[in-house]
Amino acid sequence: MTSSDDEQLPDRDKARWVYEKLRRRIELGVWPHGYPLPSEKDLRFKPPSVWLNGHLPPSEAGPKASEEAPQEEPQPSDEKPEYMSQTTARAAVIKLEAIGRAFKHHGKLTEAYMPSMAPHWLVVDLPKPWPMKLAAVAEPETHPAIALIPAKGSKINTRWRQGENEYEGPEWDSKRLGIDTGTKLRTNTMTLVIDDEPVLTSISFVPSDLLSGPVTWQQKPPVGKPALDVGELALAGVSLAFDSPSMHARIPTFDESEPLEPVPGIPVYAAYRQCRVTPVRRVPATSGRACVVVVARADLVRL
Repeated sequence: MTSSDDEQLPDRDKARWVYEKLRRRIELGVWPHGYPLPSEKDLRFKPPSVWLNGHLPPSEAGPKASEEAPQEEPQPSDEKPEYMSQTTARAAVIKLEAIGRAFKHHGKLTEAYMPSMAPHWLVVDLPKPWPMKLAAVAEPETHPAIALIPAKGSKINTRWRQGENEYEGPEWDSKRLGIDTGTKLRTNTMTLVIDDEPVLTSISFVPSDLLSGPVTWQQKPPVGKPALDVGELALAGVSLAFDSPSMHARIPTFDESEPLEPVPGIPVYAAYRQCRVTPVRRVPATSGRACVVVVARADLVRL
């Protein structure tokens, strides 16, 4: 992994350069899952060739404390060169944590986060036709659905839960939901559990006044093969017109964290699929806006 590029930091955009070097080592397996990443002090006061190619786990770093006299940790001084600022060193590691490639233990070093597992794949807005011939990635309407391709041999289960109380659409999420801020909503959540691990949720957000008469909740199973259809509105008695889904990466909300049990500090992928809902047996048949939000754990799912 040594190269001439490792020996000297660039003049500009140092944080991005450091981030890319660290991320590459994690994703190539040079630094495996749980490997302690260089500390901020390493990044600041040691040349890149040392912390990129000579940084070893504690078990390999040298003799144990009992085997040699303890040495006082060297302190930074005016004579010791500073290769980057503390802000730069911190920004690179924070970016790794934000994409789920690093996990910081409170009061301890940051570790690489790259579990050894066959990932599940999230497919969003898949065009037709497609070389892999995933036959069931779209509902019978214009825009393709959101689908999950589970790792081979996975054991799959689903859980459903209706929200006990009305949910009021928040301002920060109203544009993505396509529903006005403050609208009273009802939710129905499907949690997809693979090998006893919650992987994603598919949450239907429906205005409360739409749920009456012939319009009722239904529990749609993810039946697509080899992909699992997710992101379908859990309503019966309506006709639907979907918009194209949009993708975002963010920290999960409190309500999303409860069924997903995500790793703290690891983001989620959130796919929003807005739709227009028209009751088919209601006079007058007034349409309303609804949305399906698929939230997938970034540590278990790839795009």
